Amino acid sequence: MSDRRILRHVGRLASTALTAALAIAPAFAADDSNEAWKALGEAFRRHGVRVDRIQSSPWCRCMETAQLMAVGQVETSSALVPSTDRNPNAPAALSALKETISSWRGPGTLVLVTHGFTVRAVTGIVPGQAETVVLKPTPGSGSGARVVGRIAPSH
Repeated sequence: MSDRRILRHVGRLASTALTAALAIAPAFAADDSNEAWKALGEAFRRHGVRVDRIQSSPWCRCMETAQLMAVGQVETSSALVPSTDRNPNAPAALSALKETISSWRGPGTLVLVTHGFTVRAVTGIVPGQAETVVLKPTPGSGSGARVVGRIAPSH
């Protein structure tokens, strides 16, 4: 079974990271944010989560978060830039992101590192600081996925 995870980045900006059976984990605003993301990557490895692909918003804090997880080579995706009213490309980007999520078949996990606004647009929720939200793809639905779990951060 493939996995998707959406993760909100750690750090001063409100970004988020996504993975495949989907999980969403928002960022810390504290100095320990780097350690939090390193620990999340380690938890993936410890629990045998196979990451086949990791994509990030091109914004620097998201890229840094994805790299700190150290679960694979990080690719950038403009579909992960925040979906806000001020972004004229938001509808097309959100559609592309939902398609990426709903069509992921693995075999491993797709990790997407993005922003809180983007996570909210996909799931309808804004995860707490460093929370992970696990999603199941729903091909053919408008949402692309449904929330099947939430994992509290380990501090």
